[in-house]
Amino acid sequence: MLAVDDSATIRETLSLLIEAQPDMELVGTAASGNEAVRRAAELQPDIVLMDIHMPDLDGIQAAWLVSSRAPHGAVIMVTSEERIDFLQKAMSAGAQGYVLKPFGNGAQLFQTIREVHGRSSARRLQVVAGAPVDALCDRVLEEMVPADVTDDVAVLAAHLVRVPAPLEIRMPAEPAALSPIRAELSAWLADVHVPVGDRYDVVLACSEASANAIEHAYRSRPGEVVVTATLIDHAVEITVRDRGTWRPPRQDDRGRGIGVMHACMDDVTLETDADGTLVRMRRAIRSMAVASIARSA
Repeated sequence: MLAVDDSATIRETLSLLIEAQPDMELVGTAASGNEAVRRAAELQPDIVLMDIHMPDLDGIQAAWLVSSRAPHGAVIMVTSEERIDFLQKAMSAGAQGYVLKPFGNGAQLFQTIREVHGRSSARRLQVVAGAPVDALCDRVLEEMVPADVTDDVAVLAAHLVRVPAPLEIRMPAEPAALSPIRAELSAWLADVHVPVGDRYDVVLACSEASANAIEHAYRSRPGEVVVTATLIDHAVEITVRDRGTWRPPRQDDRGRGIGVMHACMDDVTLETDADGTLVRMRRAIRSMAVASIARSA
């Protein structure tokens, strides 16, 4: 912490109050605005306690310069009068709080320092939120653990991965439903970052399964086809459910849909019961698995 005031008595009072706090340290003092700017650039303090009224450079001008010279430091204005016009100018110059003189037992001073430091630390951590986890942990230790702590300190960092919501499509068992099924599934696959090549195969397999359900299960009767898609452990799982009754395969050149499904997917199973047929398909997205291994290495 850097204490700035043109009164030696105020500087001494601040020094005594701050040094009595186990979580605070006064790293320097300054008697003028210009000296405050130089000392802040040199010491890079977390907090600068800045008097408003000083002869050479007032606290508002100094606060603006300190904010650029010590960007990680937070300026708290120290004033004997709670004038709104001064405080508004100070906040516009980069100050993040203020305290009134006299300090009494220092309770209000300490509360303001801790609140401002907490907000400032949170902003600094946000700056490195996208950095590698090791850098983030180092910054957390630097910000939160005092330098004189001798015990071991451990930081546990968890990376939260957004789990995409499963997709469910309910469409009438009509040939016109195939196009919107393909479009919705393709959009969902793109949203969960499935590569284009895998996306094409998954959509083709689902389209074939849906076409089979429309043609074979209902045979022009009213019905519904239900398609679901989930992403589990770097694999896409697709189900296509109908509530009809499939007719036996014909001996002609049609019926290649199941072959296409097997060609596009890693696993394909058909489950038939009194309620209809469920086609269950799975395809591993290998590029996702490789990326996950690379991130953990």
